[in-house]
Amino acid sequence: MPVLDWIGKQAVVNHHKEVPYRLLHCDSKLSFGDPDSGNLIVQGDNLEALKALLPYYKGQVDCIFIALLHNGRILVIEYKGAHLYEREEVKRQIGNFWAEASDGKCLFCMPTAKNYKLIEETINGV
Repeated sequence: MPVLDWIGKQAVVNHHKEVPYRLLHCDSKLSFGDPDSGNLIVQGDNLEALKALLPYYKGQVDCIFIALLHNGRILVIEYKGAHLYEREEVKRQIGNFWAEASDGKCLFCMPTAKNYKLIEETINGV
């Protein structure tokens, strides 16, 4: 298997160890729904946000990829193994609702494998 390597890679690979854990603070003015539902929108630096979520959600999320596309839209890909896909209907509904409510500014897909076609179709609006 090919390995991606570059000068300074170890500093990047180990950087997360230098970032301190931070507490999440709920802003009641921005909150909606059942506070015990587990649904969160976290605003802040990606690494700091992920580190804050780690103690609560470690092992529960396969992979979430968020990218700002060249045309200004936001693409969110939440990878799920096929064994988890069926029980994640609510997450797919939330992701699709979020995408629809954004008037085309946000895109969401949940592939179960290296389904690059689904990602391409999501970006191209197929």
